[in-house]
Amino acid sequence: MAPRSTTVPGGRRRRTAICLFGAVALVAGIVPFLGLSIQAVAAQTPGPCGAGLLAGSSWLGGGGVPIYSNGQDEGSGARCGGTNYVTNQYVTHVKTGREWQCTELVNRLYLTRGWTRSFRSGNGGESALGAKDSMYDQAPPGLSSQPNGSISYVGPGDVVSINEFDNGAFQADGHVAVVNTPGRVTSGQIDLVSQNSGDPASADVDRTASLADGTLTIPNSGKWTYIVIGVVHAPTAAVATTSGGVHVFRWFFNDPDAMAVSGDDLFVGNFGGNSVTEFPMAT
Repeated sequence: MAPRSTTVPGGRRRRTAICLFGAVALVAGIVPFLGLSIQAVAAQTPGPCGAGLLAGSSWLGGGGVPIYSNGQDEGSGARCGGTNYVTNQYVTHVKTGREWQCTELVNRLYLTRGWTRSFRSGNGGESALGAKDSMYDQAPPGLSSQPNGSISYVGPGDVVSINEFDNGAFQADGHVAVVNTPGRVTSGQIDLVSQNSGDPASADVDRTASLADGTLTIPNSGKWTYIVIGVVHAPTAAVATTSGGVHVFRWFFNDPDAMAVSGDDLFVGNFGGNSVTEFPMAT
């Protein structure tokens, strides 16, 4: 598919970030996000294919994954490289997607964190209006989702599916972004990060949306408009609090009964409750 471009204020040209999404299958995984501050990331020159644009340690409280450049294909549906795979303690040689599309980032994040164990195809947005083939529409069983207009909150690692329009004309396949907040947000500004967003001259890995009255809104960019389809909540979005010297993480699902080890700490999901308690492994 040939890249599409348009001129935005300031003379910069922006291409839509067309992405095919790999929706991922849920497994149990407990990884906390610490409440670190969020700082905007300035637009930058994409550089060559696969160049690092944002370190994984720089978003999701240090729990993100690297965001890579799509090179001269930045912002288009063309991939600058091959197909990427992940092998780690959770999976062996599982496909994350085409290098370096927006949907590849979401698969790689979830597989790396151990939140999912397999790849499922789909699009960042819809391939056609009403097609219902976006990541939001194809959310795996076990992941809760909310349509735009009825979004009660967003949290770190949530996935946002977006339809895109160029001067009012629908653009197939849309875009997908990841919520980058320290914890649950019910209203106000929302930081989003994504891969393959911008154009060959300027990669925009970071953008700001706003959540009000259940609606998540992404500002227009020149002739481009962005309509959020909905949000799929991450399985492990958490907010850290402290009680008697013990960190307690609030989880956004009911009755967890699980344990996980992260670094030097053990996390225990309490049956019949809605919390995970952290214990130093030394104890």
